[in-house]
Amino acid sequence: MIWNTIADYMRYSGSTREYIAFVFSVIDHPEQIYGDVNLTLVESLLRVEPDIRGGAQLRTFASELLRGVRVMPGRKECAAVAPLLVLRFGDRRTARTLHTCFQVELEQQQIELAKACALTYASYGGLQFESVRKAASRLLPNPLSEIVRMVERIKGYPDVPGRLKARIDISPDAISGNPFVDTRSILTARLLALNSKPAIHSWLRAKKKPKASKPQRDSLFIPRCGTRPTCSATPPAKWPPAASSEWTPRRNCPERDSSERGLR
Repeated sequence: MIWNTIADYMRYSGSTREYIAFVFSVIDHPEQIYGDVNLTLVESLLRVEPDIRGGAQLRTFASELLRGVRVMPGRKECAAVAPLLVLRFGDRRTARTLHTCFQVELEQQQIELAKACALTYASYGGLQFESVRKAASRLLPNPLSEIVRMVERIKGYPDVPGRLKARIDISPDAISGNPFVDTRSILTARLLALNSKPAIHSWLRAKKKPKASKPQRDSLFIPRCGTRPTCSATPPAKWPPAASSEWTPRRNCPERDSSERGLR
């Protein structure tokens, strides 16, 4: 989709504050009537690294989506991404909005949004999961039963399944090349942390530790998993490499320079 490419280009070519302003200028434009465009832009906000002011702006935006205050094309689809924005940029105070949201949306039969809020809220801890279970038990038609059964199954794992190991990983950003942890992977790790098995927590602790060959510089990974990687001040050994017959700097290679001048 063309808007994925546009969003990636704008995110990479300017500052984070400029990109957030760009997203809201498009969403709030009176001639923007396409819900799928808004959904693409809201999804792209999960990849930004804002300052304190930008984080507060995104928390407010997510809260407005969940409370139905923000009127925009594709609001229902974008609201389903809002719980991830709360997880990414919010705190426990903002998480209360998730608790209110999944109860209100169940009454209004907004099932998909209620499930998204309930699943994200359950990842905050055992008490929050019990709150979701209690809300599910009071319903005659029970759309939250799938969420409760899934979390109960996760809590019963003796070890981390291979399919979840593949999901909880760091991958390079397609545009900038920097390490990136998807917010859905963080949600998966938080749900795994509800499991009390020692093997699960040992695997999660090992996953938090930074690897020397693959530094976890994305601050998205740090506050949610609790371990801040340390950056070594030691420069790479022997760079540039010593001059030898096998390596010659380009500026010292007359044969290549002359051939390129001939091409130009």
